[in-house]
Amino acid sequence: MFLKVSAGVLLVLLAVIGYASTFPSEFSYSRSVEIQADPAQVFPLINNLNEWKKWSPYEKLDPQMKKVVGGGSGAIGVGAFIDWKGNSDAGAGKMEITSSVAPSDIVMSLQLVEPMEAHHDMRFNLIATSTGSRVTWTTSGKNSLMTQVASLFLNFEEMIGDPLSEGLTNLKQLVESR
Repeated sequence: MFLKVSAGVLLVLLAVIGYASTFPSEFSYSRSVEIQADPAQVFPLINNLNEWKKWSPYEKLDPQMKKVVGGGSGAIGVGAFIDWKGNSDAGAGKMEITSSVAPSDIVMSLQLVEPMEAHHDMRFNLIATSTGSRVTWTTSGKNSLMTQVASLFLNFEEMIGDPLSEGLTNLKQLVESR
């Protein structure tokens, strides 16, 4: 009896893994916001990592989070980075600006260490509009088999996309209140 149950559990597990492995091997989530300000006014709040504490949704995950902000020219532009270690909500990792083209495009590398290891790319694209700027925040990367299986039970579109929306809303409020 034990062997039959074990074989049944193993078959179900293999079926779940097999099904999950058919999911996309890469992900990309984007959110956008219209801000009533020129891209040149918005760009520095993203490109200067010292400014992130004013609008990033991740700052509130752990008010006691230990951070080191540096690199670049005063934590601004290519080479600027944030290393952090926080509670179980904030995790630990490093974010670094790898490309910066004022006032339209910023690319970052995001290395997560805790709660699980992962590498993501982030991009901020700022486009001038007739009323100011359209800012798009994209997070993309590769889905591991574990992530593909987890996506059967978790909504990564919300888990990743909702904080992007919150951050862009915060950025909009910050810029438009000046």
